[in-house]
Amino acid sequence: FERVFTDHFQFIYARGRGRIGISLSKKAIRSAVGRNRVKRLLREYFRTHRCELGDHDIHVIGLASLKED
Repeated sequence: FERVFTDHFQFIYARGRGRIGISLSKKAIRSAVGRNRVKRLLREYFRTHRCELGDHDIHVIGLASLKED
């Protein structure tokens, strides 16, 4: 597997069946509404770009720097 870090997320890629896993903690985003919105946006991006991402399982982890403004 491979890990990629951005300012707000950590992505873990592994060869698999083209699935996505999303982990967002209260520390990253306090409100449940905010966490669910980020999850919806990530799922939609994954759905629309599935052919570009190939057959990789991707786990997205929200880091503490992902604070709501």
